[in-house]
Amino acid sequence: MATILTTDRLTLRRFEPTDARLVADHLGNWNVCSKLSSVAYPYTLELAEKWIASHATSPNINCAIETDGQLIGCIAQDTEFGYWLAEPFWGQGIMTEAARAFVSYLFRSQRMDSLRASYFKDNPASGAVLHYCGFTATGESKIFCLARNTEVERIDMTTTRHVWEQTVGH
Repeated sequence: MATILTTDRLTLRRFEPTDARLVADHLGNWNVCSKLSSVAYPYTLELAEKWIASHATSPNINCAIETDGQLIGCIAQDTEFGYWLAEPFWGQGIMTEAARAFVSYLFRSQRMDSLRASYFKDNPASGAVLHYCGFTATGESKIFCLARNTEVERIDMTTTRHVWEQTVGH
């Protein structure tokens, strides 16, 4: 298991093939997948296996979020900063903890200068996580949501290394 970083409650690590079953179970929950643009519903074990296998050749950084040895979500940097968390773990500050640590990792260890993110307008909890990580709104747009099979309105956000260091990561 390749650990990327740890926090008080969490381990962020590379995904392993054995994670596929839990990924499929968590993303098979409508309440989770309907908040993500590129996740199909229903989400199958085969889709999870292919997605995890694709990480080997991808330049993106995809990390499993684990607590007490259990996979509970994902945090990633590809074209945008993004994440998802299994529904039983919502409302506990877990994603904010993971996101703050991961943003710090991206700025400090990966030497990124800026990050872009977005959240669906009907998912304000995700917007709160981004706000706690120093992101600010830059506009609104629409994106196709595979699970919903329709375009969804979203809020576009950004932050920079400078903003992070001045407001969050001091």
